[in-house]
Amino acid sequence: RIVLTPAYAAPEQFERGAITTATDVYALGIVLGELITGQRREPGSSGPPSSQLEDNAAGADRVEPVAVLRRKLRGDLDAIVLKATDPDPSRRYASAGALAEEILHHLDGHPVLAHPPSRLYRTRKFVGRHRGGVISSVLFVLAILTSLGVALWQARVARVEAQRATSVRDFLLNVFTAAEPAGPRLAPPSVLDVVRTSIREAQRSSMLYPAVRVDLLESLGNVLRAQGEVEESIRLLEANYREATGMLGAAHPSTLNAGFGLARARVNAGQRPEARALFDALMEHDAEADADFRSRLRAASALLAAERFERERALRESIDAGDLCQARACSEPTRINALLARGYVLANFQQDEAAIPIMLDALQAQRAYFSGPHIDIADNEQGLSRAYRRLGQFDRAEALARESLAIVEASVPDPHVRRSDALDTLRQVLIDEREFDEAEALGERIIVMDRATLGPSHPGVATSENTLGFTYMMDAKFDQAIAHYRAALALSEQIPDNQRRSAIYRANLGVSIGRSGDPVEGMRLVRHAIETLRGLPEPDWDQICSALEKLGTLQRQMHDARGAAQSYAEAIGIYEEKLPEAPRAWRVVSLVGLGRSRLEMAHDAQAAEAFKSALAIESTPANRISPDRIEARAGLAEALHRGGDERAADAVLAQAEAERDRAHGRLSRSLQAFVDDVRASIGSHDQAGMSKP
Repeated sequence: RIVLTPAYAAPEQFERGAITTATDVYALGIVLGELITGQRREPGSSGPPSSQLEDNAAGADRVEPVAVLRRKLRGDLDAIVLKATDPDPSRRYASAGALAEEILHHLDGHPVLAHPPSRLYRTRKFVGRHRGGVISSVLFVLAILTSLGVALWQARVARVEAQRATSVRDFLLNVFTAAEPAGPRLAPPSVLDVVRTSIREAQRSSMLYPAVRVDLLESLGNVLRAQGEVEESIRLLEANYREATGMLGAAHPSTLNAGFGLARARVNAGQRPEARALFDALMEHDAEADADFRSRLRAASALLAAERFERERALRESIDAGDLCQARACSEPTRINALLARGYVLANFQQDEAAIPIMLDALQAQRAYFSGPHIDIADNEQGLSRAYRRLGQFDRAEALARESLAIVEASVPDPHVRRSDALDTLRQVLIDEREFDEAEALGERIIVMDRATLGPSHPGVATSENTLGFTYMMDAKFDQAIAHYRAALALSEQIPDNQRRSAIYRANLGVSIGRSGDPVEGMRLVRHAIETLRGLPEPDWDQICSALEKLGTLQRQMHDARGAAQSYAEAIGIYEEKLPEAPRAWRVVSLVGLGRSRLEMAHDAQAAEAFKSALAIESTPANRISPDRIEARAGLAEALHRGGDERAADAVLAQAEAERDRAHGRLSRSLQAFVDDVRASIGSHDQAGMSKP
């Protein structure tokens, strides 16, 4: 009969084998398994303790969930229990002490004999015992490797930059050597001589890095453009952009800069559709570019949008250009450029009062940034001059225009597109000041300069022809006006994507032809212009109003007062509905025309209301001559006279006459005749005062 406890008996006890220390180790292994699992081992079970755990074992009282306990048992504890309860006594621990030592090894984080030996296992146990030290060591090694990597990267960058600098130095030495006279020369090399030599050297040099070559050619192309060689600049920049895209990819910084230079040159050349397509392509690839480039790109795109009368896009992109420079993300020149773009866009869409403070901020920043007079300051002063002129502040406008012209004439050769722009800014002020002789002389000079610098078919030449036509028309020299308007329209109709400007020139030609004696043909041309302006994707309401005012003038000339009143009233309605943000003073011409039409219809009370409304919003300073104000006062005097208010009529007419006299004959003959006719209607001051008590 065998005496034993079945749950703890070793296999050799059931088989009547030798009872040794290994038998006791087996029993201890069973006890260890029960202690670590919290449940009895099933008789005959040979699996590890972790596999014997039951979620709802009877009598089990566990602190941890079964899943957590299983993870802890897997590995060393499973291996120790399995070795202690191995069916073969020879593979068990040699003694209870050996089992106890094995358990202590596990508790201390050392490898245990029961676990299959491996380098990974021993490493894991070592890390477990020395976690803090290992982490510190790893961090130290990582720091060393990182520092080494940074040092190697910086060394590589320095080496590359040194090589780039060497290549640029050698390039410049070759350029200056090539510019030295090799024989008799009439004069020292010009800027263009050196630039063209530099271009040839850059194109054939094998020392230059591809990105360096692209950057150099882009800069040299911009110099050509600034020197007035627009077509040559475009040819160079087109080839450079193609090469950069092929070698470096569309999103490379040098490629983006090359494309930007080409797009700006296309704008200068009047190639607006091509420039728009390129700006759009660049913005598709500039997500990784720096804030400086992205701001400059959006500012230039906004200016082009303003020129194409894409109002919403221009306003949005000019805001984006400024936003990119928030928190000093951009260089100071780029921030100034964003301010200028915003100011120009606002002014272009008749928001001069909002534009002027922004442009003044930019002017202050420019004067602080540049050490003295600078061509960029001159450009800003021209924009400010135009804005002040439109607001009727002619003294400020003329002072800024003349200061800008002085800077430009000291900075660029003659002829030059920048000289033309500065002269045109001054001419515009002189027209409004009715200094026609000087304005006409400047206009003729500008056209010659534009043809020489831009080419005979450039849009800028058409603009200059149109402006000179306007100058002659204001001076009642209709034959000269018609000739220049026809030249402007002929050029404009040859330019793609130019329907808006062609319509403006056609309306100007129409009113000039009408006033010269053919009102029927004039009205046909003006109506054609109005239809074109209405049909644009984004109708130009400002120019539609201007054309309606021209149509009203010709209708009055044809004695169609009712039709004229309808044209003027339609313009006033458009101002109120479509252009609520435009200066109210813009409505003066329509209101005066409406008043004159109603006088001719004998609607005297309504005429008086129109004239009073015009005078209420007329913004020209009292010390400046305003033909519109003179005409409105004379018209109001006539309406009051017809209504029987002789004293008021005489007082208002006296104001008109006083302002007329200060004009020293610079008013149109038709306006002077109107004032004289009203005086004849009212009578002398004494007669007017005696008419009614």
